[in-house]
Amino acid sequence: MMDYSIYFKSSMIPNQQITQLGEVYLPSGRIYCCDPFLSDEVNALDKTVQPGAYSVKLFIVTFSDWGKRVALAAIIFSEHKPIQWQPATYLVNGEPLSGFPVDAGLACFMDQETRQQFVQVIDNFYSESPTANYYNDVLATEFKRHADPDNPYSCGDWNLHYPRKERSENIAMFASGLGDGFYQAFWGNDFMNRPAMLVIDFGLLESQ
Repeated sequence: MMDYSIYFKSSMIPNQQITQLGEVYLPSGRIYCCDPFLSDEVNALDKTVQPGAYSVKLFIVTFSDWGKRVALAAIIFSEHKPIQWQPATYLVNGEPLSGFPVDAGLACFMDQETRQQFVQVIDNFYSESPTANYYNDVLATEFKRHADPDNPYSCGDWNLHYPRKERSENIAMFASGLGDGFYQAFWGNDFMNRPAMLVIDFGLLESQ
C-alpha cells in the first residue's frame, strides 16, 4: 500500500504544495471522515485516538486541466513515521465498512461529539429558515477567506468551521478532489501500532 506520509514532507516541486489547515479538536477521540452533510451514512471510525487538538494538512496538486485540487487530507497525530497502512473502517449494523460518499463536493474530519452538535445546528438552521442554504449562507464566506488570491474565481478549498462560535468544537472541511464520488481513508500506524496519521485519498495521485 502507498506510503502517504511522503507527500506531507517539504516539497519544492512547482505544481505541488502542502497547506496547513489548522488544528481540529477531537474531544472524544472518535473520528468521522465523511461529507459533513452526509454523516448519517457512515459512523465514527473503529480506531480511536487520545482526545486533543491535532494538525490537519492538505496535499494540493495543480493540474493543467483542473487547476488546484486537494489530492490528500491528513490529520497528524504524532511525529512518528507510519510503517503500516490500513483502511479506516467503521461499523454499520455490525458490518465493517470503509470509505464514504460525497455529494456536496466537501469532505471533513470531525469528532463524534462535534458531529452531534453540527447535526443539531443544521436542524435548527433549516427549521428557522426552510428555504435557506447552509453552505451559501454560512460556509461560503468562511471558505472565501482561503481562496486562491491568484484566481478571482476561487471560492476557497478549505475551512475550519465552528458550528457554535462560542465553543471549541470544530470541523476541518476541504474540497474533495474533483468533487462528488466515493473516497477512502487510511490509518498510518507507527512501530507500536499507534495512529500516527489518518489520510483521505481523493484518487488524484495517479493522474499526475
